[in-house]
Amino acid sequence: MRHLFRRVLPIALFALCFQASTTNMALAQLVPLTGVADGEQLRRINGVFKEITTSPSGEAGKLVPALLDSLGNLDQNAMNQVYQQVQTLLSDPSVVEALVQALKSNNAETASGILANSRNVAGRALIGGVFRHYPEGNLDFTAAQVQEIILALGSENRIVRVNLAHVLGNVMLPADTTVQDALIRLLIGDPQSQVRTSAANSLATFGREVYFKNAAPIAMAFAKVLLEDASPTVRSAAAAGLAQMGGKAEPAAAALKKALTDNSSQVRAQVLQTVINIGPAGSACIPELIDMYNAPNDMYRNFTKDRVVQAFGAIGPGALMALPLIVSQLKEHTSCMNAANAISNIGQAASPAVPELIKVLDSPYSGDRDAAARALGAIGPKAKSSLTALRKASDDERSADGNHFHNKHTFTEAIMKIEGRNESDS
Repeated sequence: MRHLFRRVLPIALFALCFQASTTNMALAQLVPLTGVADGEQLRRINGVFKEITTSPSGEAGKLVPALLDSLGNLDQNAMNQVYQQVQTLLSDPSVVEALVQALKSNNAETASGILANSRNVAGRALIGGVFRHYPEGNLDFTAAQVQEIILALGSENRIVRVNLAHVLGNVMLPADTTVQDALIRLLIGDPQSQVRTSAANSLATFGREVYFKNAAPIAMAFAKVLLEDASPTVRSAAAAGLAQMGGKAEPAAAALKKALTDNSSQVRAQVLQTVINIGPAGSACIPELIDMYNAPNDMYRNFTKDRVVQAFGAIGPGALMALPLIVSQLKEHTSCMNAANAISNIGQAASPAVPELIKVLDSPYSGDRDAAARALGAIGPKAKSSLTALRKASDDERSADGNHFHNKHTFTEAIMKIEGRNESDS
């Protein structure tokens, strides 16, 4: 029944807007659904929607209260369809203004849901190990509207606060931390974990290194949550937020160090990804990372061991004390490339790894051989014992991994670095 409704509502709404002559035919096909008794409510929704879409520019907002009234008691499946249709109305500033003003009415939940959900989506990006959606065209709120949204965060309705925290994650006011500060207050002080999670997700947007406003307060707020919040979901969201901040997450390094021993495997896994993302700023976490590597098997074991090696590599020279563990990973094909990359990042001090790297040069996998060559080149003159093996591997065209690309330049460059020569010398 619900699947039928999902198909019918968009057709009915568009038919009312653009094909008045076929309206009765479309409405005759409506199927009753929970929250839409015998189709009468849907007829009312369609009627108001038609009036709005045919109103002159700037006048549609006057009809928004009637639209919101008509949407009362719809279940979530129906509302998801409504969000898709109402999205087309938000190019009219009067509609946006009416929705913001409705946050002070009994329709605040519906209005906040429309503002939070009715946005175009351009694509996805991998951040902190999680795919997140990014909007193509966020709503343009005025400063006064932003203040109204912030005031509405005081609503007793949990869903309203969740929705508006999400909305504020896409409001960027130049040289102003008003929104950021409101989200921090929500993150630290709201009694509902779902609201705090929504605030954390939005703050992650503000903390993103590309265009953060004021990173230190965000990092410290996330740190406080990591150490004190009772909800593992909120703690994990805070760690994911720090992961987006890159080196700017350094003020939270002590909290990350402690969080690597969190009693939640979900949180530990996310914190580990955060350490990978922030790189050298996570050097204080090395002892905990070593303990994590050596820990008994658990549900995340297969994921964690390889990730810990990645974390060592991201930290770079500061991970020297973990070199024996990294070298041991060279013997594991699944982690061989990550281990070699970690050695490359540690650099010359990783010379004890040379014997194992030489063995990797005989691997049937081109990716492993290339990574080992880069690592030997990074070690430099202390890797002279590998020169014969490097020259031999340079001509190795095997590709057991299906990779038919063999980069001889990688080996030539490694040899030159070990011999202390520049490319101009060749």
